[in-house]
Amino acid sequence: MAKRLFAFASACAISLPVAGAGQEAAIYQQALSCWSPPISIGEQSFRAAVSFNLNNKGEVLRGRVDNYQPSGKVGLRFAKSAISAIERCQPYDVSGAQFVQLIFEYPPMRIPKWNIPSAKEEID
Repeated sequence: MAKRLFAFASACAISLPVAGAGQEAAIYQQALSCWSPPISIGEQSFRAAVSFNLNNKGEVLRGRVDNYQPSGKVGLRFAKSAISAIERCQPYDVSGAQFVQLIFEYPPMRIPKWNIPSAKEEID
């Protein structure tokens, strides 16, 4: 019985260390490369917070949607697309089992517009 209890305890998310900011950023970038937001989202803004466990090999053990906006079917479809991307892009390069929390947004956070002269402008 003690062996079964230990096996159960080691599989709980509570016993896993939380991924550091650097690892989360790398996992997020990898997941984004596999992400296809639903076509039907239109001009609306969306946000989904998801979390998942990774084993020592970087494989997703269990993913879940923590919350999403807007509420309703379209928001849930958006959130599920994030979980699908996470599952499609595995395995991840991690050092040991991890508990990871990520936020997916649409439209994606915009890159700041730098004041770079265009090809048509003269450069002194």
